[in-house]
Amino acid sequence: MREAVAKLRHEGLVVSHQGLGVFVASPDQSATLMLNHGSLARPEDYRHLYAVRRFLEGGSAHEAALNHDDGDLAKMAGCIDLMLQASDTGDYVEANIGFHRSAATATKNPFIGLFISFVDTKLKESVALALKSLDYESTVRISTAEHRRILDRIGERDAAGAERAMREHLTNSARRLGL
Repeated sequence: MREAVAKLRHEGLVVSHQGLGVFVASPDQSATLMLNHGSLARPEDYRHLYAVRRFLEGGSAHEAALNHDDGDLAKMAGCIDLMLQASDTGDYVEANIGFHRSAATATKNPFIGLFISFVDTKLKESVALALKSLDYESTVRISTAEHRRILDRIGERDAAGAERAMREHLTNSARRLGL
């Protein structure tokens, strides 16, 4: 029980007061990043989340261009290959998210990867569902070309170009998904 309370305290979910007990903390005191179940109930919520992605992932691509190594480029290229080989939307979405996480890893800043992973996980199901209403082959072709442009700018160490390519991709992706 002590370990559980210590973990909850560490995450900012509870506070303890000597002699009084343990109490649930105010949500704005939490050290854990969470979205309530109903936080993504409307298309507007997803538009806001995509705006966060443009901001975070644009900066991530910028930093990846400055800090990547050859292994990072190979991982991103491998994800693009998997996107092209995907036989269904689930595999495609996994490869797509893998690309974005690999780009975040290439920044060499673990906190960037943490935030991008959190946001991508929240979008995973909705993107897979939305893709089912689109022309799959056309969407894959267009999206992989956008990912290739991002990879090329990162590989060229063109930080401004990588950021621009990522923001354009996310703007286009949101438009394709009707957001």
